[in-house]
Order: sequence, then C-alpha cells, then structure tokens
Amino acid sequence: MDQQSNITAIIFAQYGFSLHKLWGMTLTEKLLRQLSSIGIAKAIVVMPDRMQFQDQLRADFKTWHSIEVETKPLLVSELETLESVKNQKDGSFIVLQGNTIVDDRILTTLKQNAVNGNFCRIVSGDTGPFAFSVPADKIVSSKSSLNEFLADSEVIQTSRMDSYILKMRRRMEPFIYKVDSKETLKKAERKAFTSIYKGATDFITKYAWPMPTRWMCHLLGPTNITPNQITYISMVLSFGAIPLFFMGWFWTAWAMGIIMSFLDTLDGKLARLTLRTSEAGHWLDNASDTIYLWLWYLGIGWFFSDNLLDFSNLNTQATWALVGFFTLDKIITGLFKKLFGAQLHDFAPLDYHARVYIARRNPFLVVLLIGLILGQPVFGLYAMAVWQTATFAFHMIRFIYLPLTGQKHQMVR
Repeated sequence: MDQQSNITAIIFAQYGFSLHKLWGMTLTEKLLRQLSSIGIAKAIVVMPDRMQFQDQLRADFKTWHSIEVETKPLLVSELETLESVKNQKDGSFIVLQGNTIVDDRILTTLKQNAVNGNFCRIVSGDTGPFAFSVPADKIVSSKSSLNEFLADSEVIQTSRMDSYILKMRRRMEPFIYKVDSKETLKKAERKAFTSIYKGATDFITKYAWPMPTRWMCHLLGPTNITPNQITYISMVLSFGAIPLFFMGWFWTAWAMGIIMSFLDTLDGKLARLTLRTSEAGHWLDNASDTIYLWLWYLGIGWFFSDNLLDFSNLNTQATWALVGFFTLDKIITGLFKKLFGAQLHDFAPLDYHARVYIARRNPFLVVLLIGLILGQPVFGLYAMAVWQTATFAFHMIRFIYLPLTGQKHQMVR
C-alpha cells in the first residue's frame, strides 16, 4: 500500500475560532484544503458534539478538493479521542488544531515524517498550538495528558526549518499561529498573505498592489468568482490592448494594461489564499505573458515607425532593440533555469534586488504614462528600449559569471 494513502489528518475543531471564516471559508476548512493540496486523502474533524462539519464547507469544496472528510465527536480529551481513532484506523496521523493558520511547509514536513513513521511535532518559539505527526503504535493510554504524551516526540523548531519559499522567491520562517482573538487573526492573516506574495518582483507589484490586492481577496474570497475567471478577464484586456497599441490609442491601451496588471496579481493571490489553484490557470497565465507583451512592444514601434524594415529610422532601431533584447532576455533566463534548475532572477541577493527594477510590463506602463503626461508617448518606446537593453546586459553578465564562481542558489545555501 502507498504509505501516503495510509495517512489520516485529525483536526481538533472544538477550539474557539476554528469555525471563524477567513477568505470565505472556516479556518478548519482552510486546513483541509491545504492538506488535500499536499496529497492527504483522509481527514477527521473532531467537533464538541455530533455537529455535521460538512454543513460548514463551501459549496465548491468538492470541486477543488477530493479529500474524504468525516466528523467525530470529542471524547473526554484529545488524547482519548486519538486512542479511539487509533482503534479504528492504522497507519500514521497528522494532528492539528482547527483554530490555526499554518504554513504549507509545516504541513509538508509533517506529511514526510508521517510517511516515515516518525513521532514529531512542529514548534514555533516556546509555546503555541500543537501540530504533530504520530504513527498509530505510538499512541498509548498510559499518558495522563496530551502535553505528557507530546513530551516523547521529536521537536522540530520552525526557526531551524528552511526559510526559502521557492515559488514566491523569498525567505520567511515557516509560521503557525493559534487564532484565539481578532488581534491574532489579523496578525496571522497578514503573515499568510505575505507568504504567498513574491519577494522578487517589479516595483509596482511589490509596492503598489499589495494593499488593494489584499482588500480584493477579502471581498472576492467568499464569492463564487474563481481565480481562473479573473485570469480570463486579464487575458481579454492584455490581448485586447494589442490593436490599440498598433493604432496609437495609447491612453486606452495604458488603462487596459494597468487594470490587467492588477488582475494578473490578484488571480494568483486569490487562488493561493482560497486554495483554488489549477494547472490550467497557471498554464494560461504563463503562456500568455510573453506573447502579448511582445506584441505590445511591436505595436508601439509600428505606430511610430513608417517602416519597421527601415533601419536608418531611430524609431525602428528603438523598436527592434526593445523587441530583440526582450526576446533574448527571455531566452537566456529560461536557459539558465533549464541548465541550473534555479531562477536567475533571485539566484543571489544582487539578482533578487535587481529583479525589482529590471525591464518588465509594469515598468513599461510607467514610462508610457510619463510619456503620455508629457504629450510625448514615443518617450515610452525610447525609455523602454534603453531599459530592456540594460536588463539584457545585466542578465547576460550574470548568466556567464555565476556558473564560473561555483556559487549556489540562495535556496540551497
């Protein structure tokens, strides 16, 4: 039998705030969605009575997740409840409190230890909620309390765990928060939002979009609007702006572009916070990024150039510098990832900080806006051509230099 299929998650949801809603779901449901996302197929939600927890789940729970959920009443204590479950199921257990907001890396660590049959608990600081993995044969009735029972477990401090989040290109200590007041809920919510926000990104996404994105996630989280639907709207705007760039309708194209830029940030954050990610949404988002931006650049160059094959024209030269170096930059950064299994954008602290200012879509929208305000939209073409050339030169130098140094990506340092 697959060891992973022999793992059961047990969530004690009798604690206050376990059924408090955040982003349109209870904290306990969020844990279930996270567990399902890392491959856990069975879960038991322990309630103070025989209340049917399924009634508390969002209507779209089964659409996005296939984890099997059953409800069990709390017995005299958590330990006695564990012993009762042990008599019905074998294998290993991942045990959590329902009133917690937990980092995915903690759940992944618990899962791996459960697969290996280890009795271990994750601890953040000196005190905190319980989060542990335990094989069935380690659950014994001779202990008088859960704390005495956990004293025999291996302790893993979050401060000793890997702090690098590969997908988000940032460092952050894994977190687990017990939510027992509105204040701790706000603190945990901020931490969870920060953990799914990319560290290495452009300055607009990094500094302008976090607050409105967070607000919109709270607004849209409880609704039936899906992240993929936001992605579709974003794609309509990005590709819809293409003919406007060719026709010189720059104010309208810019407006469509800036809205698209915000939605492009929002869809991913909403998907991660509400645990509604999909391969289709990820593929659509990434596949369209290069195509539409390449055509935006070509469109603005087409408008300002009488003939894109007349290389004596300064506007033509700027257009092909922008388009050409943009294409080459995509090639070398993609090739670096393929050759070395790591993003060039955040390989070292220098690359991480440079990523904020390299040429991308949002910087293009900024320089285009400056040009429009000055009444010289061609400024956007010139400024971006220079910016993109400098970006390519920087990445090319790093592409050659980093392998020669033998330096490792900051993820594995």
